Amino acid sequence: MAGIPEELFFRGFLQTRLEKLIHPLAAIFISGILFTAWYIPSRFFLADGVDGTAGDLSSVLMGTGIPVLIVGTFFGWHWMRYRNLPLFILVHWAIDILPSISSFFKISY
Repeated sequence: MAGIPEELFFRGFLQTRLEKLIHPLAAIFISGILFTAWYIPSRFFLADGVDGTAGDLSSVLMGTGIPVLIVGTFFGWHWMRYRNLPLFILVHWAIDILPSISSFFKISY
């Protein structure tokens, strides 16, 4: 369910407002950086596994920061072009549910 408020804020509110103030590509980059920054603190304190290791900032940046920045930038670019919030919420949910599915089926990655 985290995808709903995150997409409403980062795409629907923040990026849309930034695009009116600055160049759209800069808005994508800034919203992507802030989207990534949103994830880093919780992973820094709680990560264990592919997300990184709790207390190890470099592993958290590699395991969480880079993938989230890529996804956030991808979402931002698509938001600029298509403005389809329900689709982004659905895709965000699908990405978030993958670890639960892999755990349920005992698939390790």
